[in-house]
Parts: sequence; structure tokens; C-alpha cells
Amino acid sequence: MNFPETLITKAPEAGFELALKILRLNIKAIQPDEDIRNELTPVHEKYTDSLIATAHMVDGCG
Repeated sequence: MNFPETLITKAPEAGFELALKILRLNIKAIQPDEDIRNELTPVHEKYTDSLIATAHMVDGCG
């Protein structure tokens, strides 16, 4: 995986982009098979609760 060198950013927008990158890395760690991720994308677009639940699991809120 391509981890960022730091979590410090120069602007809020860059911080948001970094947060999205980290989220994507977490999704890849949870489901490393790209074909399966691509197959599930339409499901997640309709039922976002599973992605939200995953994010909570990763950030410790769940």
C-alpha cells in the first residue's frame, strides 16, 4: 500500500483529500480483491450503510 508520509497538510482541502485517500486504503485493506470491490460498488452506491459501518469500524466509533 502507498501510505502518506505525514498527516499534516497545508490547507483544509488537502486534509480532506488525505482523509479520502486513507479511507480508500482502509477499504482496500478490508477487501483486497479489486474485482469484488468493483462488483460491490453498485450495491454500496444504493446502500451506503455498509460503507458507513466499515468506516466506523476503522475509526473506532463502532
